[in-house]
Amino acid sequence: MFSAGTITITPSATTGTNVLITASAAVFLEGDVGRLIIFGTSRAVITSFARAQATLLRQTTTSASQSSMHSQTQIRSPRVCGFCASHRKTTLDPNIKEPVGAIAMLTASKPAFRAADLGKFIKIYAGLLRITLVASTTSVNAELLSVMTGTTDADPAAAPAGAWGLEVSSWSVTTGFPGTGEFLEGRLWQARTVSQPTTFWASESDDFDKYAVGIEADRAIDYTMASRGFNQISSSCGQQRSFHPDFWI
Repeated sequence: MFSAGTITITPSATTGTNVLITASAAVFLEGDVGRLIIFGTSRAVITSFARAQATLLRQTTTSASQSSMHSQTQIRSPRVCGFCASHRKTTLDPNIKEPVGAIAMLTASKPAFRAADLGKFIKIYAGLLRITLVASTTSVNAELLSVMTGTTDADPAAAPAGAWGLEVSSWSVTTGFPGTGEFLEGRLWQARTVSQPTTFWASESDDFDKYAVGIEADRAIDYTMASRGFNQISSSCGQQRSFHPDFWI
């Protein structure tokens, strides 16, 4: 998640509540309150934000982790240690809702963006945008990939905190690429990556290159099947494949 070298984060305790986590560089923002810090199976929820004037490091207090955290961890990649994609605790105000391909300017009420967010996706008002410019910690420009059908205003009001999300692509060198797929009823269905072995994706109807999910019937589909084991979606080799709503054959 953080592209400029390796950053360490040090918790004051490995379990419990009100744990103070200190980073070796200024990586935390006010808009991170409410997000998760993940290291292996450990989880901690950011509950408040402060600035240590003596060292000029950003610090945060976290709630109890689900399992013990190491005394010092290194942020090397999103999958090793970092923040999960989630809703940020700040409002976000887009200046337009359409058309597709237009560049919208989105302004947050608190610092919420980093240079590393360039190229990530914003879900807001049932629309999807790709960040093309991080102008500041509170302002980004983003290309509209789908219309914000969740609002009727040409210049939408600011979406409340928790009503929008910042996400990374499901497919990448880090997260993996689909291991199986099939064409069905005007859509391209693909499934199973390294990080999401029980998830399948379906393109928009009659548009195999677009995977922007939405509330309309012809929009793309992103669905993860619940599984208690280490299962994964796969296709039978050497046999005719067909798709059913709940599984692949």
